[in-house]
Amino acid sequence: MILGPGRNLWDLSLRKQFLITEKVKLQFRGDMFNAFNHVNLNLCSNTCPGLIVNHADNNYGTITTAAPGRQVQLGLRLTF
Repeated sequence: MILGPGRNLWDLSLRKQFLITEKVKLQFRGDMFNAFNHVNLNLCSNTCPGLIVNHADNNYGTITTAAPGRQVQLGLRLTF
């Protein structure tokens, strides 16, 4: 078993709904994935390119890739 650093993910979502008429509503949406932009190193099995597991390699046990950084998504939803 290979142990490594854990994940630190914070996903945030904000919603605000506006009443335009009695039947029409407009909703603003904002989503942030990995909101605080922490580095999350990839660690998986022997077939994963993120970890060097060849004992003969000088970089044995080195994590070489990371998960994506902060992602922001904005949207509008019109309901009628």
